[in-house]
Amino acid sequence: MRLNGNARNTAHNRATFTDSEMRALNKCASIRAEELGFGSIKSHIMGVLGEAATLRVLSMPIQVCIQNDNGVDFLLGNIEVDAKATYVQNGGLLFKDYDKFSADIAVLAHPVGKDDPNSVDVIGWTTQEKFAAEANWKTMSNGVPDRLVLAREKLFPMETLTRVLDGEFCERYSGEDPSSPQGKRQAHRRRVSHSVPLSEDLHDPGTSELAR
Repeated sequence: MRLNGNARNTAHNRATFTDSEMRALNKCASIRAEELGFGSIKSHIMGVLGEAATLRVLSMPIQVCIQNDNGVDFLLGNIEVDAKATYVQNGGLLFKDYDKFSADIAVLAHPVGKDDPNSVDVIGWTTQEKFAAEANWKTMSNGVPDRLVLAREKLFPMETLTRVLDGEFCERYSGEDPSSPQGKRQAHRRRVSHSVPLSEDLHDPGTSELAR
């Protein structure tokens, strides 16, 4: 893959949600926390925002996983994507261990915070191979075990993802001719089965089919 992974990534893609969408995303996070039975509500909100922002930046319908996703949040063609998020300013892409990066690629997002609470910056993406080669162990605070972290400056810019998906990366993972209609990511966008759409039903907990 001919990409300059050392180029400083300064071009973020910002996804901004309406107040109604934010309420729906927060409800999805609450449902996920209840379904899984572990993790703080804050961590689930962060995860849902990361997924939704990544999908919006990729111009895909917003659907979020509410069950254990086994490290794959959605598919771009046959390419598995794990959307990660961090609240840490200038934080990097973090995994508990190498084998926790189980998707083909991972994307890092960062909720903007109090200055723009409805917005999330999608920082960049990387592959399993690059993460394994360049991530470093980091000592965490408050008794949290060490984590593997890839600095955000080492991520590929999001703008390169479309080009790579339409070219050699698509060919590598899908087996399709990237010049054919079948080889284009637009013809291959699929969703994993344990996801729910960001629909009007979720905006009103009283009418939501997911409220149980």
